[in-house]
Amino acid sequence: MHRQIAARSDGEKFKRRGDNDQGFVDQWGRWMGREEAYQIAQANGQIVRPECCNPINGVMRLYSEGLY
Repeated sequence: MHRQIAARSDGEKFKRRGDNDQGFVDQWGRWMGREEAYQIAQANGQIVRPECCNPINGVMRLYSEGLY
């Protein structure tokens, strides 16, 4: 993951995230949290293991394991 971030032309903005948020980066370099990422992945039919995306407080969240 570190090599992929370093290889990106905009990778610097992902190296020093000071918060504890976890999420995903899309193909345009836009970071999104697990909740937003789940909605996008679901709309695009990318979730292959929905059991790995259990809701927390009724809100679905995307985890990498749900994508492969």
